[in-house]
Amino acid sequence: MASCRDIVDSLSALADGEMTLTTRLRVRAHLAMCANCRTYSEQLATVDALLHSLEPEPASFAPVLGLLMDEIRLSHAPPEGDVVEDDGAWGTLSVDVSEEPAPAPQPDLSPRAD
Repeated sequence: MASCRDIVDSLSALADGEMTLTTRLRVRAHLAMCANCRTYSEQLATVDALLHSLEPEPASFAPVLGLLMDEIRLSHAPPEGDVVEDDGAWGTLSVDVSEEPAPAPQPDLSPRAD
């Protein structure tokens, strides 16, 4: 016969259906005779049911992202009173959006004379 410690350690496997038929019958026989293990098993089943009934909270990363961005800004900010001048080492990007873009060239689909 299995000890109460063995039964308690195996209750998760019983609930998850991860036991062989022989082991499952042995555990159920112990639970039928042992009030303490039966009570523990019932409590475990209640907790399991409550956990499965909870709706998962949607994860919101906005607050964490905001804090992370603030930390990045602070760690890369110049010290108070320093003047930062652009030395042009990174160049500049200029985009003219005042005109329509030129149409893309079309491929020549006329038959070739080989």
